[in-house]
Amino acid sequence: MTKKTNHVIRVAIQRPLYKLLDYNWDLSISACVGIRVKVPLGNAQITAIVVETNVESELQKLKSVIESIDEKSLFDDSMLSLLKWASRYYFYPIGEVLFHALPVALRKGRQLPKVQLWRANHIADSLGDEALKRSPKQYAMLQLLKEKECSSQELQNALGNNWKNILRELEKKGFVEQR
Repeated sequence: MTKKTNHVIRVAIQRPLYKLLDYNWDLSISACVGIRVKVPLGNAQITAIVVETNVESELQKLKSVIESIDEKSLFDDSMLSLLKWASRYYFYPIGEVLFHALPVALRKGRQLPKVQLWRANHIADSLGDEALKRSPKQYAMLQLLKEKECSSQELQNALGNNWKNILRELEKKGFVEQR
């Protein structure tokens, strides 16, 4: 007898196992294909990747997901379909394929690094241009941050390796804020 449940997910684990494992999803956020979750397996807690959501399980009693590690999928749709294809074509366990597509730190269950963004604040709109007449590099950075929020990589690409010092000076003056 098949039990219909809307909160059952199937996960792949990093083991030489050719089938997916079913777990109850009792968390407040919604399940998404491609996120990593902590699940109980025997006496241990392991990292798994959600492969299917809202499925039917043949089992009556399922263990629950402990926690969600990610908020968004680590794979886009084309990458996920490519990895599933590779698993079928090479007859290799889907969990092994998915985990080998991740960097080592993410395989071990570590969090994704948070991206820091900077932007110009309301003080910069009123005082920034006049206050930075003598600082062309600060002025250039401020104009860039007025146009859009920028990550550290974008600032380095636009302004070179000295971008941190320029940003620090703008923060001291109160013209930019971090998000």
